[in-house]
Amino acid sequence: RSRTASTARTLVSARVTRRLSPPGSQPKLNTAAISGRAASDGISRFESATGELLLDTKRNFMRINTPRLQGFCAEAKTTAKANDFSLDQLDERGCVAAVAIDGLKPLRQARRITIVYATDALNNRMTFQDEERKTVSRYGDMPILLKMGRFTATLKSDHADALKLYALDLAGNRTREITTVKRSPGQLQFSIDTHRDGTTVFFELAAE
Repeated sequence: RSRTASTARTLVSARVTRRLSPPGSQPKLNTAAISGRAASDGISRFESATGELLLDTKRNFMRINTPRLQGFCAEAKTTAKANDFSLDQLDERGCVAAVAIDGLKPLRQARRITIVYATDALNNRMTFQDEERKTVSRYGDMPILLKMGRFTATLKSDHADALKLYALDLAGNRTREITTVKRSPGQLQFSIDTHRDGTTVFFELAAE
């Protein structure tokens, strides 16, 4: 037993020694664990092994690229592309996403899609002690104030000719049809302006 315990301690000690970096050296980043491709540097840019999630901290940018949900969190003036959904223009920073809500159908085949545009939202009369909003000095009260914004996006769809765009209230009810839609074979481009189309974060594309 004593010999076995001594051998085990030796093996553990050897493993720990190999893991420690020499004094003054920088540890090597295992970027292969983040992604098998060259998109990750392990410092400011990280991509999942499937390529479905991408985070770029230097740009304040995130992309989600899955079969049923594709979208972006980005600063103003950012353009970006996913497999079926692209952001062509963004006037106000926020998150823009297209989510298929037609059973398990992927985005390109779905006949019902929710579009989300989430901009800056704060309580009324909410204040901070610094410009970076790290410390709250007053939490404020209702109503919640949502910053107006505008974006243009393009969606590849098998139902591009039939899809219509609607603004939704927070309960999911349609409030108005948005007609700023341009169609071409297999895709449609649309623009949403929350000052013009209503103060909301939800919109619907539907082929009925």
